[in-house]
Amino acid sequence: MVEFATRGMAFREPMPDEDVVMQERRKNIVSSLLCKGDRDDWYYDFSNDYYKVVRVLAWILRLNGCRKQRSGHGKGKMLQCREIILGEKRIIRYVQKEAFGGLQDETIASLDPFLDAEGIIRLKTRITDRADVGDFGIHAVLPSRHPIVEILVLSTHVKLCHVGVQGLLSPLREKFCILKGRKSIGDVQSKCVICRRLDAKHIIVSQPTLADLRVRDAAVFETTGVDMAGTLFLRDGHKVWLCLYTCAAYWAVHLELASSLSTDSLIRTFRRFVARRERRAIVYSENGTNFVGIDNVFGHLDWEKISKHCAIE
Repeated sequence: MVEFATRGMAFREPMPDEDVVMQERRKNIVSSLLCKGDRDDWYYDFSNDYYKVVRVLAWILRLNGCRKQRSGHGKGKMLQCREIILGEKRIIRYVQKEAFGGLQDETIASLDPFLDAEGIIRLKTRITDRADVGDFGIHAVLPSRHPIVEILVLSTHVKLCHVGVQGLLSPLREKFCILKGRKSIGDVQSKCVICRRLDAKHIIVSQPTLADLRVRDAAVFETTGVDMAGTLFLRDGHKVWLCLYTCAAYWAVHLELASSLSTDSLIRTFRRFVARRERRAIVYSENGTNFVGIDNVFGHLDWEKISKHCAIE
């Protein structure tokens, strides 16, 4: 505390509140960016489509050629076939550099490899010295386990409509020699969701036995099922419905026309059916309004009186 003597009066200098000062003070924000330059997956970690990876790398090579003003790089909005091939060969070199230690690597030393003019490790075949075959039949060696190999196999698998192991191995062998190819393709194919769904074991439901009414010896239409179908239009414009009576034991169907879906219309169709096919023992139907209505009508009849009347006549 500092005291001043001014005209005989003591004066104290005011002290600021430290908490208020800290709240009002501008805060410095420090941002730090870590740049990792030794990443090996920069050219494929953005997509699971092999052909997209090749095209993206081809665009990068074109832009790099434009920056360095190299002659011979492509122009226009579309990639040229030569640029796509160069992009694919660059990816093969990246993969081989990561997987193999050179021609004397123990995994490929026994396969008689050689280094072509573009720095790609290939296998010697009987047509290696032929000049017009290009890369066909002169296989570039690829490891069995590498993300690019998995992307290549999966993209080719989808392109060939989810073909099997042997059907997928044949087109890949035209350009590449994948170590342990069958196992690598099988591992990738087992991860395909569509193939797993199609190859899944189907649920097998045991076939149930038929009821006694369906298999016993009986007269035609002794056990009957009834249902309605329609709508049908007559030539004069009126609407009608079909009443289907099916036999439970035999392949027999009886059709009747109904002018409406009412209970009275259904009773008339049933009367015509009984007059033609005789009275049935059991009739099955759904719980439709008209079928429930006819069941209620039959429930109010005095069947004993009807039986006596029919016996007398």
